[in-house]
Amino acid sequence: MIFTELLILGGISAVYSAALPPSNGTCKANPIDFTWPKESEWLSLNKSIGGLIATSPVAASCWNNTNFESPYSCSTVQANWSSSIFHKEQPESIGAPLYANNSCLPTGVNGFLESQGCRLGGLPSYVVNATDECQVAQAMKWAADRNVRVVVKGTGHDLNGRFVAF
Repeated sequence: MIFTELLILGGISAVYSAALPPSNGTCKANPIDFTWPKESEWLSLNKSIGGLIATSPVAASCWNNTNFESPYSCSTVQANWSSSIFHKEQPESIGAPLYANNSCLPTGVNGFLESQGCRLGGLPSYVVNATDECQVAQAMKWAADRNVRVVVKGTGHDLNGRFVAF
């Protein structure tokens, strides 16, 4: 299972992520580690650079038993799922959900398995809209100080899937 924790939007983007199992001193921290940043640290990051948003998979509206909420109805998600423009407008979304372990797909699309459920997978948990290099630098330092993995997500595309947190 993969947990992705922060995506920084703007000219440069980065995803903070953590993969299970727990870190052993050589791995980056993940959400089940005692060293994982506390909620107060995430809030402090938000105060220092602004715009921290807790994300939710866009297809969450297609699932009944999930803690996530989507701003779109399931029918809207299904109708737009194959649109790269739609995914581009969703900060946490990617155009190739296979690279996020098909972690929360709408019903009826390629790769959908009901048993898979709706979870974050390789999608970010938090998004920050970074409008300048100082915000990016501050967020990167914040992650380094807390041993949190950073994965860069840019505006280009990478068919090898390096734009997600694996």
